[in-house]
Amino acid sequence: MAIIPKFTDHDNKPKPKGKVKPAKVTLTVLPPDDPKPCQWVTKFCRNSFIKPMSTKELALPRQILDDHVVSQNSWGSVVYSGPQLSQVEQAMLLALINFLQNDRRHVQYIGTKPTWFYDGPLLPILKLLGRENRNPSANDYKRAIDCIAMLSKANVSITTGKGTDCEERNFGNIISDGKWNSKTKRVQIIFSTFFYESYKASGHTAINLAEWSRLASPIAKALYCFLESQERPHWSGRYDVMAGILNIDMGQPPNKIKKLIQGAIDELLAKGYFKAEGTHRKGDVFNMCRSPKKAKSKTTILKNYNDLQRDRDMRIAMIEAEAAF
Repeated sequence: MAIIPKFTDHDNKPKPKGKVKPAKVTLTVLPPDDPKPCQWVTKFCRNSFIKPMSTKELALPRQILDDHVVSQNSWGSVVYSGPQLSQVEQAMLLALINFLQNDRRHVQYIGTKPTWFYDGPLLPILKLLGRENRNPSANDYKRAIDCIAMLSKANVSITTGKGTDCEERNFGNIISDGKWNSKTKRVQIIFSTFFYESYKASGHTAINLAEWSRLASPIAKALYCFLESQERPHWSGRYDVMAGILNIDMGQPPNKIKKLIQGAIDELLAKGYFKAEGTHRKGDVFNMCRSPKKAKSKTTILKNYNDLQRDRDMRIAMIEAEAAF
């Protein structure tokens, strides 16, 4: 088991007298042939507490869920309580995980338990959400902070050993603390130790965040996560089974539910995610077939690598400036 370095709070250290030479900072940049997708929890790809919401639904006050069962089987259960989360909060959560998961310097200890910690500019996280070609607006920053605040109210409870004399229930919010400075555009985020440990102990599904973010339909995003968690490229299911998996409102007429699912499939077909010859509908059953994964072109790989190099240089400059201060 790898040893995770303990987070050091530089603010609590006594300040040495005289000019201090900044420590040399080295950051590892991923090689061009090793892009790192976001690793999302597989059981949440298949049974999610995220609900696909339309723009109209997002403008309304969020429903508060109490002990909403996400999944339940012989080994135990996963229960969610808190505001109904949408694909907007999911995007922020995936971006945070993707940004933090590969850098051990973002891990600190609370007591003896490790968790993710970030104290820095929000800009590199926003860039992961498809804003790399423009400067984020004030509304982009506001929406991002609103998402982080909502994730701090989201509570997940996991029960294991059900029906035995060793039943155990662990629970906690996803994010435990947060702080935002609108002048400096810096954010401080601390994930709960419960979520960090649960995440590390779970099976994961690789999600291409750039590909996922480009999908317009929230149902297409949910379907993408679900199908990425499946080992086989082929999957078939009735519309009502799919509606339950994708968290589509079952109070709607069946024809509307089928239309929503078909719209999501059509978008994934247009993006090349599905193979046309294996994707079709027969009555109430939808048949889908993923396209083989395409290798990235050398131009795309080089661009991604150059972006990583540029972000690395920005982070080094930021850390050295803080050390000099």
